[in-house]
Amino acid sequence: MTIIERLGIRPKNPGLSECSPSPEEIEILKAESFKFFRNFVPNPYHWSSVGFRFKREFVEEWGESELAYGYEELLPRIDGKTVVELLVEKANNLAPGCRVKVLDIGCDGGKALFEMADPWEPWAKKVDLKGLTANISEKSLGILGEKSVKIIVGDAHDLRKLFPETMFDLILSCSSLGYMADQVKVLEGIWGILREGGVASLNWILWSEEAAGEILLINKFFKDARLEIHLIDTKVARRNQRTGECFRFCQATMLKNQPGPLIFPVYPAGIGRPWQEYPPILTYRFNQKV
Repeated sequence: MTIIERLGIRPKNPGLSECSPSPEEIEILKAESFKFFRNFVPNPYHWSSVGFRFKREFVEEWGESELAYGYEELLPRIDGKTVVELLVEKANNLAPGCRVKVLDIGCDGGKALFEMADPWEPWAKKVDLKGLTANISEKSLGILGEKSVKIIVGDAHDLRKLFPETMFDLILSCSSLGYMADQVKVLEGIWGILREGGVASLNWILWSEEAAGEILLINKFFKDARLEIHLIDTKVARRNQRTGECFRFCQATMLKNQPGPLIFPVYPAGIGRPWQEYPPILTYRFNQKV
């Protein structure tokens, strides 16, 4: 019996899998996506606009302060706790001689990591901070190095290869996953490097508007399989003016408290991006044959 049959749901389009791209096409899409951002020249004097905390910052060119959104506000809460509260909690419950291992995927210029490395934070000297980005300026790299923040330039589709011997307690990704060619491969990679008892808080996952119902099916499968991972439909949609397709921006949370691999009951279906200047991506639909 298939999962669809077990859930008592009739498939909307039984022949949809026929339009799935070949493995070769998937690899080309992934390579194009990473190449675009690897070759994107960053401003050497520019931090990304998103920091770690939601706070008021002084903008020198304007001569006044403004509220600056941070991961604290933008990333989904887990059990009602922000990522700031989660990091404090993990730092306060460390075993002797241990440190909280944190990874920021798609960290851009590293502003959030720079703020996390502040010596006045309650988790100071209790964390190991790492960031993964497709490109970063030498200036930003030097500043972060002075704070003992390790930055790796690499492709998020290869997380296990990039971190072969490291498991993380807290994995964050803000406004990055939607730019990656194979989002679910990245999600699988995140699960693979998340330590037992670890937490991941992620946003900006792009799903086709017509897949909104499938998100519910996937979440139900995760719940039935007792996997603590959820896609959160934020119900914020944006329409592609060229193709008419509408996309939803979803969030995901993961809590890894039990052993076993993560299985996604989905198959890839190629779609275009809502913004033409970026490479194409893959979205995923419910696999009716699992």
